[in-house]
Order: sequence, then structure tokens, then C-alpha cells
Amino acid sequence: MKNRLLMVLLGFTALLAAPVVADAGEGPQLYRLTSDSWIEHVTQIVGGPATVQSNRLSGYIRLSPVVGPLDWNVFQILDAVLSEPDSPGSALGMIGSGYYRRGGRTGDQQSMTLSWVVDGVSWDLDSGVVQIVETWPELRITLGASHSFGDGSQKLFVRLSAVPAVPATRYRLLEGSTLLDDCPICDRLSRPLPLRGEFDLVPVSSNSFSTRYHLFDVKLTATDGNGLVYLAEGEGDYTVGGEVAISQELMLNVLVKGGGRDSKSTTFTNSVGPPGRLWPMLGVDLAETKGAPAQTYSLQLRAAPVRELWFTTSRSLKPAINSGLPLEIVAGDVLSDQGRIVKSNADLLVALGAPAGTGPIAIDALAVVPGGTLLFSLGKDLATTSLGAVSEGDLVSDAGKIVKRNHDLTARLGIMPIVSDEGLDAVQAMEDGETYFSTRRDDFSETLGPLSRGDLLSDQGKVVKTNQELLKQFHPAGPASGYGLDAFHVWPSGEVWFSTEEGFNDSVLGPITDGDLLSDQGYIVARNAEMVAKFQPFGAITNYGLASLFIVTDLLPAATGAPMMLHGTFDESGNPLLRWDAPGRCCQVESANTPLGPFLPASPILTSRSWSGTRTNVEESVFYRVRQW
Repeated sequence: MKNRLLMVLLGFTALLAAPVVADAGEGPQLYRLTSDSWIEHVTQIVGGPATVQSNRLSGYIRLSPVVGPLDWNVFQILDAVLSEPDSPGSALGMIGSGYYRRGGRTGDQQSMTLSWVVDGVSWDLDSGVVQIVETWPELRITLGASHSFGDGSQKLFVRLSAVPAVPATRYRLLEGSTLLDDCPICDRLSRPLPLRGEFDLVPVSSNSFSTRYHLFDVKLTATDGNGLVYLAEGEGDYTVGGEVAISQELMLNVLVKGGGRDSKSTTFTNSVGPPGRLWPMLGVDLAETKGAPAQTYSLQLRAAPVRELWFTTSRSLKPAINSGLPLEIVAGDVLSDQGRIVKSNADLLVALGAPAGTGPIAIDALAVVPGGTLLFSLGKDLATTSLGAVSEGDLVSDAGKIVKRNHDLTARLGIMPIVSDEGLDAVQAMEDGETYFSTRRDDFSETLGPLSRGDLLSDQGKVVKTNQELLKQFHPAGPASGYGLDAFHVWPSGEVWFSTEEGFNDSVLGPITDGDLLSDQGYIVARNAEMVAKFQPFGAITNYGLASLFIVTDLLPAATGAPMMLHGTFDESGNPLLRWDAPGRCCQVESANTPLGPFLPASPILTSRSWSGTRTNVEESVFYRVRQW
């Protein structure tokens, strides 16, 4: 995770190292409060009843190890930014001083003290020495203090439950995720509704057998297509592993609202068993722990570590929205499924030196490599003014270079008879320098035998997966191979997401088009209509094809190279202008009002190394940081 983040207060620059799990002897560690943190005020007037006011707490605290007694690990509480999310704008201020200790002679004790000012009143909170109930580096402890005034007294109780604020992995729900609002005692027919949303998965603790994660910012939405909408927001805990066999356990604590029913806080759990999908994908079925006879929710979650899908289509589309998009998005534009153009086809062609007047040319392969360079191939040959002849099978870049000629990709495959150009339908630049790709033609290799246009190949002279292996878990009505390979992404686990050149009918999943994104594990990742949905295409077409693919995921290994350098200024209107040098593939500017966050996206995910934004309040301090993948 090295060099993933850079933070700057405009006018000053500083590297922000990615935090790691806290331990004695390490540097300052940032902790994020979980949803079971709370603050409680108890006010007692002599002769009257006590009044109790409770609110949830959210925010961050920072611990720094200091020297302590032999039996104790001691941490100084440097600062904290806490708020009550149920009372917007109620910042509780900064913790001025405090200490946290854990260990003791038996090794299972902890204590915390805090000097805290709330609403102008100073509090010296103390937990006393209490039993440790969580696994390090998790933190869970309750503190209390009291004040007397005039004819009464006030007590303050604070429950802090926190986990290390290590970089989160963003997950997105996929095709197959559903919500069921069922009435076990009713005669009505209940049907699962499509469920979409996202959450952040943060590693908390691990041992030899299992790893525990916390789910932050769970935000799920289900709709029946007729205006009935359900929303679920909250947090959760996920554990995967086992001594004998791998199993998974997930608990979600969420607030469900909408669907024409009263809002309710509820808990979902699963039946402990093997993971439903190959890690890092998540597949788990959940049910309410205390569902009522007249209403019981259940969830099917199918999720993957995806931030954005970047792709090109095989057919042009016309957006029905007026949001700065062109009247027509051509087949060679690089799109994001978030509804924006990452790189226009015209910009890609200009970078290659295409002659003036050259019309749109389809993009058949797409990759993004460290430095933010886009690699791609063209749908047809092109005579350029700067590079000369560029073949449809050549791998080129938006830096105006020929990265690899087609024969450089296929040379080690031993294809006979020798063909000048096999075409290039899909590509992925692997971390070790190897290039995976697919071609447009069937061929024969002297060493490997028959090669299909749907095979996943390597420039190292091997077949990574045959087209038949990619489709092994599907049930096509026709032959089990020969459908071509138009786009793909190979995950670290070896799972392959891909699209075919030709659609087919699956006896279990139904019709599958050439624009649908599939997994070689036998499921549909995303329908083409969903991938282009945010462009709101005009017309009745639901499939625009899927010609190439790049996935922005937090699982991309951190790019190595020179440390990131970030420079920031303001323009005359007080708007930020940021420039940076970074080895990552793509970057995103995030902003916050305090150094501890929370940081929220201020820019789209970019391949460029500059950004200009707009500030609505130039009087407020703003902290910016750049995240890279």
C-alpha cells in the first residue's frame, strides 16, 4: 500500500504514509470509530427525575506509542475528531490529552483517560482498569466522568469502539444481489428485488486460521422498477477462514427504510458455511435475526472489489441526458460505468497522429499502466503522420507510441504459417511485465496445437485459458467454445471476467449477449444495459457490446517509482489548482475540512496528473489528498 495517498494543505506539501495495524513500538496510528460507539449525558436535578440523552459517535482518534511500565503497552491519545451523526453539525471538538494502556500482569487488562471539553465544560473521563474484550488491534472501552452544579449533577459516559483506519477496499454489489421483503403469514407472493450498492471492507485482525474485517459505509438500494424503493445503511463484521475448512460469517447492522413501510434497525446474519464465491469476491445469503411474522427481510449479496469499470462499446449510443456529454458517444470512446467519458476516441486518435478528418475508429483492447498511460488497439489499420502505419493488431498508447507490434505479442506462440497480423481483441498488462491478450483469428501453433480466437494468450508463448475453459461453468445451447473473447480481466485469484464476441443462450442463465460481462466461475457479473445505464441511452437498444475493459480496483498493486509530489495553489477566485507526479495508473483527489477526515472524492478518477476544482466557501480550511491506484 506504499505511496497510495498524498495529502496537502494548499501552500504546503507533505507525504501521508498509508497507516498499518497499530502495535507497540510503531508510529502514530489512526483509528476509526465503528457504529457501536456512543455518548450519553445523564442530568440529575435534586428532587426531579434524571434525563438521559444518548447519541451515536463517529469520527477518528489517533494513538501514538510511548514508553510505559514493563507490563503495559502505553499509547498517548494525540487528537480526535468526533461527531454525533444523528445530530448534524454537532462537532465535539478535539481531545486535548489522554492515554490508553493495555496489558498488565495478566496481559488482559486495559484503561483509558481523557481530558475533554464538551460544550465549554471540561471533563476528565476515566475507564478504570477493565477487562479487554476485543482482539488487538481492535479497541473497545467505556469511560465516565461526573460534574456537580448548583442543585444537581451531570454524568457523561462515552463508549469508544474503533478499528485501525487502514486503507479500505471498496466493494460493489453485482448482478444476482437481491432483497426479499417477505410476509411468512401472508398469502401474498413475494419476489426478490434487484439490490445494488457498495461498502468499504477494512481488515481488522487476523491469526493463523482466519481474518476479520469491518464493513463501513454500507449503502444498499433495491427497487421494483415501479417506484417502490428500499434503502439500507449501516455497518457490519465479516470473518473468513477456519482450522479445517474455509467458512465465512457476516453480520450486518443496518437501518432499512422505504418500501412503503416504517423504518427499522435490524441485524442480518448468514448460516456459517463455505464462501459462495472465490475470494476476493463475496457471495453470501443473509436473513434477519429477529424478523417479524408479518415482515422478514432477507438479502443475497454478490459483491466484488470494484470502484469503476472502464470500457469501450461495439456500437455508438446517444445519451438522453444533458450533462455535458456529446450528442453521440462513439464506439471508440473510453467510458466509465459512472456515466462519463474517460478519454474520447478523438483524443486517442490525435495522440497517434491520425490525419485530419479521420472519423471514429473502434477500440478493441484497453489497459492502463503505471504513469497513467492508456494502452489500446484499433479496430482497423491506420496510416498516421507521426508513427507511420499502425496495424489493427498493434498495441499503442495515448502517449503517441507503438508499445508492441503484433508480431512482438505473438512471436513466442510459434504460429504457422506465419501471418503478418493476428489482430488484437483484448489485452491486460500484468504486474510482472507479461502481457495477456486475445486475437481475432483461429490459428495453429507448432508447440501448442490449435489456437482459438477466444483463447486467453500470453506473450510468453502460452495459453493462459482456452475459450472452452472460460465457458466451462456455463451451459451454452451450442458448442462449448468458439464464441470469441472481446474483453477480459484476470484477478489475482486467477478468476477471469470476460465478454464474448458472440452472444449465446445459456440453459440456466438465459440469453447472454456480446455486451454482458461474465466470470469464468459461471455467473453474470453485469448486464450491458446496467454498464451503460448512467448514460441513459436514447432508444430501445439494451446491448451496445463490450469491446474492451479495464477495472479500477483497490486490489491493484501499488505502483513503484519516485515518491509522489503534490503541488497546490489557488486561482484568483480561491479555487484549488493541483498538480502532482505519481507512478500510479489512475488517481483521485479527495478533500476534507480536517486532517483526519472524513475525506470525500473531490474529482473523478483520472489518468491525468492535474485537477482544478471549485470551492463554495473560501473562508474554510480545506485539506486535499490524492489517492492512486
